[in-house]
Amino acid sequence: MNHKAPSTAGKIAAVRAVHTMRPELAHLVRLASSRVDGAGGARTVKITVADYQKAAGFDLADAAEAVQALIRRQISAGGEGRSEINWLEKYELYDSGRASLVFSIQALPYLHALKIHFEEHPTSDTDGVRSLYARRLIEWFDLHAETRQEVTLEELRDLLDIPPSYSTAALRQRALDPPIAELASIAELASRGWAVSYRMLKDGRAYQSIVFDWRRPDRK
Repeated sequence: MNHKAPSTAGKIAAVRAVHTMRPELAHLVRLASSRVDGAGGARTVKITVADYQKAAGFDLADAAEAVQALIRRQISAGGEGRSEINWLEKYELYDSGRASLVFSIQALPYLHALKIHFEEHPTSDTDGVRSLYARRLIEWFDLHAETRQEVTLEELRDLLDIPPSYSTAALRQRALDPPIAELASIAELASRGWAVSYRMLKDGRAYQSIVFDWRRPDRK
């Protein structure tokens, strides 16, 4: 089997694709990625509802909806001339509470990239986090070795999938302050060292970028 390590660009593309998913769908992809065997391994992943329900708050309806939604989702790969890659080729749902997912050949390297990423950053890092923006922030932080990062507001909108209609004030009120407050309020995360702050930088009279400072769980 081909165990070729995915490129950094491939890893980022895969994690960004998960960023845009609802929590119940992202959980399905995490679970599936843990069961692939190499970037060129078997494409069929079998999952039971019991497996899926191990994450608190997800039920049978969530599992079925997530499977059906994943076949409509794609990975945006590349820069200019980017291609859209389908995650799934087909799936089957059984009355017994099982699902069989057949991933596309093109998606396998990305799924393998996620397997490596989630092994390095376990799902427990986002357990108990219900805000989609908070989950996306955590995943983005885990992609970077440095604990201080500056991004433009346009990059932030793309990172968090923020609607273009949001003003800078709305961006802070809806996509930044509440998820950061949520991270601070979750005892389990706080006990493992999660701390996040940010400051916005102006270019002239308008805000153009943002600097994040964070401390990861169990790290100094």
